[in-house]
Amino acid sequence: MKGITYIITNNNNYVLYTGVTSNLKHRMLQHQSKTYLNSFSSRYNIWKLIYYECFETIDEAIKREKQIKAGSRNKKLKLINGMNPEWKDLSLFLDGSLRLPRPPVNFHCGSNFGLVGLAMTVQVMLILDGS
Repeated sequence: MKGITYIITNNNNYVLYTGVTSNLKHRMLQHQSKTYLNSFSSRYNIWKLIYYECFETIDEAIKREKQIKAGSRNKKLKLINGMNPEWKDLSLFLDGSLRLPRPPVNFHCGSNFGLVGLAMTVQVMLILDGS
């Protein structure tokens, strides 16, 4: 099973939550709709996807989640700023209907993660940008 490690935040970009899933689009819908009312993300209104990494197995994703959680806030900020310096809500791009303003380095998940057409969009943007 494939896995994704992700970081989400609140509207003020202050509170950070690191999680793991096998379906990022579905998991983000759960966070945004507050499916689990007593969860940390519901209590602190954390809904904005600001970072994620993809892995071949869920075990690799869980290992990475633990590494990120064990790191300092500063390390998390470096990860986020390296991929998404404007802290845009990346969940807006999960269905492939919107184009990323700047492709993050780790967008290689493919359509198995609900990222319809995203890999192709990123490749085209890189070619057009000359990267």
